[in-house]
Amino acid sequence: MISQMYAGDIYRRSWRGTYINNIDIDIEKTYNYEIGYRNKTNFFYYDISVYQLDRKDVIGKSTGNYAATDGDKELYYDNIADIQNIGLELSLNSDKTKDIFFVFNYAYLDSKYTSYDKFTQILEGEDTATNYDLSGNAVPRISKHTAYVEGNYKIIPNLILTADVNYRSSQFADERNLIKINAYSVVNLRAKYNIKLYGFDMTLFAKVDNILDKQYSMMPRVTGDRNNDGIYDIGDMGLTVNPGRVYVAGLSIKY
Repeated sequence: MISQMYAGDIYRRSWRGTYINNIDIDIEKTYNYEIGYRNKTNFFYYDISVYQLDRKDVIGKSTGNYAATDGDKELYYDNIADIQNIGLELSLNSDKTKDIFFVFNYAYLDSKYTSYDKFTQILEGEDTATNYDLSGNAVPRISKHTAYVEGNYKIIPNLILTADVNYRSSQFADERNLIKINAYSVVNLRAKYNIKLYGFDMTLFAKVDNILDKQYSMMPRVTGDRNNDGIYDIGDMGLTVNPGRVYVAGLSIKY
């Protein structure tokens, strides 16, 4: 908070503009309401919860955290937005002492700006920044649906084979909700063998992550007209490239 209140003294100037101090920032507040239930049956354990998490007076840059602006603008940190998160989480787990057992996790999250009227952008060729009211927009880089399914098979008591699938639904890459990234799922496979040798607990493991070599965007983000073509589109997106199929093998020892 100190670095945000005195950004003019600490950061001073960047390619976006000149920072100034703002000591009149309200404390960001979070209100969380949650209810849950946990139980077990003859076949599996389960728990479910629903919640609402409200963030008030979110602190960010005066032009928006990820907004591109002209280089002559005065920048400062301020209370720029309110965010509401409504979610549901469900978990199912079968008996891990059995030869075959599973894990299932699902989450639903509706995250949106309930107030955000200080977002500005400037595109190549424009003289002034345009202000946008993003109230009601979805918070970017958040999928409404995520799921994880894991199946385990004890081939012999010390050897476990595991396959899992991670799924994420579509998400927006930008605050204006103009650029959407498609849903994706990733399949992984791993094996683990536990042994005791010379009094040490040892685990041999091998795994293949993303066995289908699925290409997908990790942390996609669009902050403005990055390629300076005067068009705000997916060509301006920055992202972390996933490594594709990955092979890993190793040995761990506990003593």
